[in-house]
Amino acid sequence: MEDSRAPGHEILKEPIQMERPRTLGFVVIEKPTPVYRKDNRDSKWKTLGDFLSPPVFDAYGQIDPLATSLKAGNVVAILAKIRGGIFKIQIPGLEGVYYIDRRFIDESKITPVKPPEKEPHCPPRATIFQRLHDALGKLYVWGGTSAGGFPEILKFYPSTPPLSEEDERKKIGAGYDCSGLLHDATDGFTPRNSTQIAKCGQAVDIENLSVSQIIDKVEPLDTIVWTGKDAGHVMIILDKKRVIESKLIFHKNEYGEIVVEKSVVCVRSLQEVLKEIMGVTPEETVGQGASTTPDAAPKKSQKKRKPVNSINPKNQDREFVIRRWYSETNDPPKG
Repeated sequence: MEDSRAPGHEILKEPIQMERPRTLGFVVIEKPTPVYRKDNRDSKWKTLGDFLSPPVFDAYGQIDPLATSLKAGNVVAILAKIRGGIFKIQIPGLEGVYYIDRRFIDESKITPVKPPEKEPHCPPRATIFQRLHDALGKLYVWGGTSAGGFPEILKFYPSTPPLSEEDERKKIGAGYDCSGLLHDATDGFTPRNSTQIAKCGQAVDIENLSVSQIIDKVEPLDTIVWTGKDAGHVMIILDKKRVIESKLIFHKNEYGEIVVEKSVVCVRSLQEVLKEIMGVTPEETVGQGASTTPDAAPKKSQKKRKPVNSINPKNQDREFVIRRWYSETNDPPKG
């Protein structure tokens, strides 16, 4: 079974306008800062040390409360100081509340007036491609948005005995989840989760097309996206033959236990990816217009998704889109 680790960072909800809650003030983030969350599945922790020292890994080998990260220039509202040296915060564009270690913030710079948000600027196309290439082989990390993560966590929350290299990287968020890969490559220009990316930029017209017809339409840096009640996923098209993605591949053994096979940033065949998503089993002719072979039914173990131009929330578990967010003008993406 393949997945981007259900449910993943899709806990990050639809973008909203920052409200004016009762706050202690606002602060501009000055360095990369890990962000944690609570939800209905995991509401028992009271301090970050409860799951960081020692790290508590879930069934997928990930630290579940890690949600995302803040980049230098981001503005957050400080809602409260709570026990264990934690700030409860609100992030512009994201629903709900999140938590950060206060040691990542210069508290002397908290202000009662919300400062202007840093305008996102997209790097040149060549820079994005180079960063994606540099990410190859890096670890899939739930909530991860950078190759280096947050080394300060090792000092703030030491582990005894020492961790393996892979577990240490997961602890400090050193790696990428599916949307975090593109988010980092674009300096935060693209949205942080699949729900937002599925509406970002312009739709590529793929509704009811075959695999070969879709390949004819795509351009480099288009994103293949789907959402779902439990999980979404994002892949980035490199050219008409390849995609890059950060993914976690796992299966369940005879006892129902999750066995992780691979968790890495990798390049795959665009044709094979589309056939896999759409449940196509016969070979198609690529790059020669419409296929002369009708799409076959998917294997029983495979969820068939239909290519559409806009995902219907009622059918989101059965649909996918391709979005074109990049333009040479580098204006902030719409959606």
